Amino acid sequence: MPAAKAFTRYWVKTLNQATTSGNTKQLLALSGPKCTVCKDFASSLKKIYSAGGHVESKGWTVTNVIPIAGQSLKHPGFQVVATISPQKVYPSKNAPVKTYGGGHQGMRVFLMRSGDKWLVQNIEIAQGS
Repeated sequence: MPAAKAFTRYWVKTLNQATTSGNTKQLLALSGPKCTVCKDFASSLKKIYSAGGHVESKGWTVTNVIPIAGQSLKHPGFQVVATISPQKVYPSKNAPVKTYGGGHQGMRVFLMRSGDKWLVQNIEIAQGS
């Protein structure tokens, strides 16, 4: 399962790149067709950047990836803990900045195999992290 754990970290790195560039193509390529959280992240970023806005952030840093017991090797799940750096979000070209302080975020990330690659099948964001 080391490859699946590494992929989970890579997906977060790709989310960080999409956040600061507005280019969500690779993020969506790594996300399964039923991953609504993945699509929501991409949609929010697309909306910001298409309106002339942008996001300033050092992104998410994964601090822990722990396998969830009982998951199959083809569909592994992980409890992921990430530290989120402070963010400045400019929702559109002339909109005032929205500032977020950062902090810690827990989530459960479920993967699936598609041919010879991994995809994020689903993400459950922990509330109140």
